[in-house]
Amino acid sequence: MTVHIYDPLDGTHPKPPELELGERPIHPSREAYQLGEDESVFDLARRLYGLPILKPLLNLNERHSYDRLPAPGSRIQVPGFRLPISGSANPQTKSISLTWDGPTEGQQNLPFQPGPAATSGETRFWDFRIPVKAGDYQLTARNGTVEHSRTIRIEPPSNPRAQPLDVCYRPETGEQLLVTDYLTHQIDTDSQLIDDALQALNDAVEADDQEAIPEKKAAVMKALAPAGRSDTGIAGLTELAGYKGRKATYVRSDKIANHVRRYSLAVTVRDERRFTDATGSFDAAKAQRTLKEDYQGGLEKVDFKLNLAQFDTAMTDWAESWNETTGQKRDWLADSDHFTATTEAAVMRLMAGASLSASVSKTAIGLAANASASAALAEGKVTVESHFPDKDGFALQLELENKHSPDTTTLDFGAVRASMIIELIGFAGAKALVCANVELSMDGSKAALKGLTDNEAREKAESDSDFEPHPPVQGADVGASAFAGISGGCGVKGALEWDNPEQRTGDEPAFSAFAEIGGEFNAQVGGGGEAKLYVAFDDGKFMIRSRVGACFGVGAAGALVATVNVNTIYDFIQCIYHQLMKFDFRKLEFIDERAFQAFHQIISGALQLGEQVLDCIQNSVEDISEWWKRVVLATEHDQQAKQLAENILNDDQGLVQFAPPEAKASLLRKLCIVKGAVNKLGLNLFNENREEAVIKVLSTVTCEREFIEITERMGPDGPLHPSETGWISDQGKELIRSLLDGREDLQFMRWYMNLPRYATKEGTAAWAALSAQQEVKLV
Repeated sequence: MTVHIYDPLDGTHPKPPELELGERPIHPSREAYQLGEDESVFDLARRLYGLPILKPLLNLNERHSYDRLPAPGSRIQVPGFRLPISGSANPQTKSISLTWDGPTEGQQNLPFQPGPAATSGETRFWDFRIPVKAGDYQLTARNGTVEHSRTIRIEPPSNPRAQPLDVCYRPETGEQLLVTDYLTHQIDTDSQLIDDALQALNDAVEADDQEAIPEKKAAVMKALAPAGRSDTGIAGLTELAGYKGRKATYVRSDKIANHVRRYSLAVTVRDERRFTDATGSFDAAKAQRTLKEDYQGGLEKVDFKLNLAQFDTAMTDWAESWNETTGQKRDWLADSDHFTATTEAAVMRLMAGASLSASVSKTAIGLAANASASAALAEGKVTVESHFPDKDGFALQLELENKHSPDTTTLDFGAVRASMIIELIGFAGAKALVCANVELSMDGSKAALKGLTDNEAREKAESDSDFEPHPPVQGADVGASAFAGISGGCGVKGALEWDNPEQRTGDEPAFSAFAEIGGEFNAQVGGGGEAKLYVAFDDGKFMIRSRVGACFGVGAAGALVATVNVNTIYDFIQCIYHQLMKFDFRKLEFIDERAFQAFHQIISGALQLGEQVLDCIQNSVEDISEWWKRVVLATEHDQQAKQLAENILNDDQGLVQFAPPEAKASLLRKLCIVKGAVNKLGLNLFNENREEAVIKVLSTVTCEREFIEITERMGPDGPLHPSETGWISDQGKELIRSLLDGREDLQFMRWYMNLPRYATKEGTAAWAALSAQQEVKLV
């Protein structure tokens, strides 16, 4: 008995033959495969090719398509290769058995029928086709007890099958995406309806067809309704930049959820430089090499074709053109009473070719669905500053009680506004725009953006003539769910601002923030519940609470809480001092007594210690009071007074000028009394510095009313109201005179006798103090 395996290449090959997949004599074939019960066709594709490309599989399975994919557990055909194995045996052979062992393994049997070959002595020939993959194989043919073995090597194909891949950028997440054939089909199919609706709207806008625009806007909203009706609201819509060379393509987010490989540019650009050159700029050639290296892990050799040069142009060139105008105002903002913005506000991108438009009222911002064009690559941060009630503010007037009368006197607080900085990150800005009607509301401790339902928009339009709602989408109510799922992409920051005379350079208003909107604060029982503006001190922070309508005029609604912090503390100090000037240094009823106590103690304490005023804010009013007593009133040592004098003379915070009468009283008493004894100069010969510091404090006094309020509070028990101490102004005045020498005392008395009764109400505090010295100047 004999058996022999022929060399697949030729009969005289001296070494184990090496064959390439896809080359003669190996032929492509189809192999039967059953998906596991929890295995998807995408899982199989990833294992075969390294990426979920479906086209090779669908070409072998005619009854399946992109829209009708095989389910888990299905039996399908998969790509494969068959290698012919042939050989010979003696004429008496009854059957041949071939086994192969390698990347694939198996056994085949071939029986021979009795016939002429068996009796004539002719050689028997046999032929098998076995499935193979790249790797080494051991072939063994058996004829009864006789066998023959041969080793062969299967090499990967020298020309792997090419598969195209598209590349795009997802601004919402900052990721670069590789788009496979299946995802291409999904994007093209899903975006066509949106594209058609957008194009129709853009055409109507370009033609200025005012009758058609509302209808086309509604059609866009209808096309977006599937995303709007999802659990995540309009957040179910995804924007792709650079897809097939386009600036923007829109598709439902669930279409791309599991079928794409992502690369975070935010990480790789800064750290690994896998996609960028030495300067950090996108390098298409380098990125193409890097990505191709990542997709060589499949069982089948595939060559992915990437056209990153086209992607680079589509994604970056147009973004660069937008970035060149960053910081400039756009024409559409030039005449707006409500908005100031940099170019980022003009690149909120949803409907390329349509102009940005917005309707704004005292209570809401209606962002029209045709608003936006494009956005900067990897920036995508859109900011718009909105002013309530408008950029000129609202003339806030407060009715305050008189000291010796049941009547009230009006305090003209000055122009006040809330500046709300709306930040729309990445594609969140586009989602905000397309959602129809967006309301900016202030609700106690926070400001928020809220999508309005169609009914809410209609009701707001009826109550507010300035609000122009977007045409409703019947049954969709996209606006109501617009911000679901994108809270991380949209935010509102705000500040309470007033027209600060200290910041003006001419007649134009100069708004500066004295508190930032936000924080948690509950007014004390009976304290400021119905006040237009109410200031309290809570856990180391000055908190401002107001009824928005009272603070910003008729039409505004809700409550507002603002917090004085490191960014606003000095403007807050200036604001309070100016209100004291306007109200002739009488009690400001809109400030809680405990808050005002902390206010003046923090200022005088900061000057005593030479610290930044914000560093002195801590804990409760009681804690601050105890701290203040230790640094100011415990003893009146000459060394403490010397340090205070130096701090006042070197004051670079402007605290002395804006210190309220209580704080100035504390400073003057400390400077004028050493070791508790009147008329004692101390032993350290620092009298001259003390005198200069006293003169500096006095030179900030704006009128007789302020001077009286100061000197009445210079008693030994601290800066308390004279009704509690019995201390009178003349006693404080005598303390001051006790420090000054003859010439300076004479100058001081002449200055005092010529003080105006009330402060100048307009201009800076320094100007008011200088005006008080028109007859006699202290400095």
